[in-house]
Amino acid sequence: MDLNAIFSTIRNLALIFAAIIIGELIPPLHWLHDWMALHKGTCMAIVGTICAIGFVVFMATTIELTVRLGRSWEESEVEQLAAQFRENQPGAMWRKWAYRFRGEGYGGSYGITIPIKELKDSVQSGQCWSDPVMTRMVIIAAGALVMALGICGIVFVLSPPGLKFVVLLVASYAAYMITTTWWRA
Repeated sequence: MDLNAIFSTIRNLALIFAAIIIGELIPPLHWLHDWMALHKGTCMAIVGTICAIGFVVFMATTIELTVRLGRSWEESEVEQLAAQFRENQPGAMWRKWAYRFRGEGYGGSYGITIPIKELKDSVQSGQCWSDPVMTRMVIIAAGALVMALGICGIVFVLSPPGLKFVVLLVASYAAYMITTTWWRA
């Protein structure tokens, strides 16, 4: 590890600690935290449902695309992937414990690369709804965004006020980067 990487890590940790301290000094975050503490079950049910819906949409569409466009793996390919995963994990206990197949194994794969500009043009023209692959890519992207929103919501509900501020900063930065990437495409 070089010296620049060490200084970069120290700088990033200092920024995170500064954001936590600033977040602890903001009274509305404490009020919000107190309110969420009273309604934690309801808040967790809401953000957990949002996360679960995003996960189901994302995974169901991905699996459907794999089945529709992909190719089935041979049993030897599935076993090879499992063995490769097993052997790349640290520690002998992990290798003995993880992913032992019993019975038959199934797998599949597909590969699609769609530039953001092409996706944006397809959505803006409405053509994405007539192309089944593009429609599914839009649904996968929407599911991933909803799942990410739910994950941020779960962390936001469970964290103390200082970390709530960090979550807000990270989510705002992610929203900014996604928006600028979309508009520049």
